[in-house]
Amino acid sequence: MAYPYQLAIMNAIGNDDIQEVTLQKSARVGYTKIILAAMAYFAVHKRRNQCVWQPVDDDADEFVKTEIDTMIRDVPAVQKIFPFYNTKSKHNTLRQKTFFGSMLHIRGGKSAKNYRRLTLGVAYQDEADGFDADIQNEGPSDKLILKRLEGATFKKFVCGSTPTIEETSLIASRVKEADGLYRYHIPCPHCGHSQPLIFGGKHEAAGFKWRPAEPESVRHLCASCSAEFGQQDYLRVWEQGIYRDENGNWTRNGVEFFNADDKRIPAPRHIAFHVWTAYSPQATWTDVAREWISAKGDPGKQKFFVNTTLGETWKEKVERTDADALLARRENYGPERIPARVLYLTAGADLQDDRIECTVWGFRQDAKDAPPEAWVIEHRVISSDPTHDGAWSDLDSLLLETWKTEDGRTLRIGAACIDSGGHHTSQAYAFCKERSGRHIHAIRGMGGARPVWIPKARKSKKYDAHFWIVGSDTAKDAIYARLRKAGDGPGHIHLPASVDKAFLQQLTSEVVRTKYVKGKPVREWVLPPGKRNEVLDCAAYALAALLARPVNWAQLERSQRPDAPAAKRWESLLNLKSTRAEGLP
Repeated sequence: MAYPYQLAIMNAIGNDDIQEVTLQKSARVGYTKIILAAMAYFAVHKRRNQCVWQPVDDDADEFVKTEIDTMIRDVPAVQKIFPFYNTKSKHNTLRQKTFFGSMLHIRGGKSAKNYRRLTLGVAYQDEADGFDADIQNEGPSDKLILKRLEGATFKKFVCGSTPTIEETSLIASRVKEADGLYRYHIPCPHCGHSQPLIFGGKHEAAGFKWRPAEPESVRHLCASCSAEFGQQDYLRVWEQGIYRDENGNWTRNGVEFFNADDKRIPAPRHIAFHVWTAYSPQATWTDVAREWISAKGDPGKQKFFVNTTLGETWKEKVERTDADALLARRENYGPERIPARVLYLTAGADLQDDRIECTVWGFRQDAKDAPPEAWVIEHRVISSDPTHDGAWSDLDSLLLETWKTEDGRTLRIGAACIDSGGHHTSQAYAFCKERSGRHIHAIRGMGGARPVWIPKARKSKKYDAHFWIVGSDTAKDAIYARLRKAGDGPGHIHLPASVDKAFLQQLTSEVVRTKYVKGKPVREWVLPPGKRNEVLDCAAYALAALLARPVNWAQLERSQRPDAPAAKRWESLLNLKSTRAEGLP
């Protein structure tokens, strides 16, 4: 027996005019049962191929054992079209169920290969906020899933999740993309005013209210007549509820839709719903109030309450840098003539499936204990598949180029770091191995509290090659801190007039947030959905390259003076000797 607030959601899933259904939810509202009912419906009545994705393989296995197998066992109509019930067969596994006329696939969401070789009519994503923001450099999970539905006559994508952090929540991002966000409105038992249940707050005009330290006294204050009603009052009228969006459009059943003037309108292509714990009889309002009282003063518990009870995103204080502010402080130089203060060049390259992106950076360090001054020199996009030799030939040519300074000196790249952690690992290793004498290093970025550059190389037995670990979080900490630094001098990052807003948006795309692990604050860098960060990754790798090859700055500056013999200038540049670069993390 479905709850009244579930019916319109289920009907929207079955409505062929609606292609995408997004549900931002709390815990205990029955989403799992909703998608199980949908799977049964599409298998029995529509014979459509389906796939459900869980965040990881273990979740997918557990979902099959506890939910799908149980559904097949307990629903005669489903068992009737599943000839492999209670048998060992390749058609009855943890990854696949073959029905008469259709198949149901079950996948974990970590690996990009789990999004391939599937032709579907219906797709489900469970706990979307538990998926990685970028699946092995191939894109967001929901976009990869939608690719599997291309060509379907009546495609259907159902995505549901308890939200997490506002800046990085996939489900919140999908809600923004929807044609409307619908909340369940119920009539006030006293005046009949239609309104959603809201948690409200101490100083809010409506929502949950209770006497201090008495959660059992909780009532909901009507937004219109200010009368109070309790959970039992709500349950007496909940069948009269309708879903309404922010523009006044509404539906009672998820099939017929009306505008604010009660005129019939087409069903939305992409509909979003929001439901939270107070709507479900599985939890008492007293429990909700008691949980909030217990969470007060504890950021970790408060976040858990907001996410899992209210079904809302957690608005966390994040550190960010504004791309528009950086755009205004660009300087009058470019790759054709770089500033005279630049002494040394490095490069960082990021590999994508269809291109290589590379940024050249310039550096100078005037004092041993001061952080280097830095200049963005040039960003290049090599628009060629890294599986082809031509892409690597173009990258090699770039790394061999020279740049002229304003005072007439010629500089070459002294060291470079090439990302090897994506789908082109073997090519990256081969490229760097052949050029190790030029200080071109294969690297893998790793988060957490670790140095920007770890001097000890690691060995890949599979590829018979060495690679180095780059502390990408630490590098990004340093980059963002210096982007916020005003003026010139040590630690300042200079930006050329040749970079555009898109470049700066990528450079500032990530945010650092604080999450709580066992009650302790932990900083981490995250990429909000829909944003790109190749420029930022290249910057982190270029910074690591500065540490990869120790620089004797005083010797380097002497070698570049006009009175130094040309041969010795290049010999000095290519054979720098020092214990390490100073002044960086």
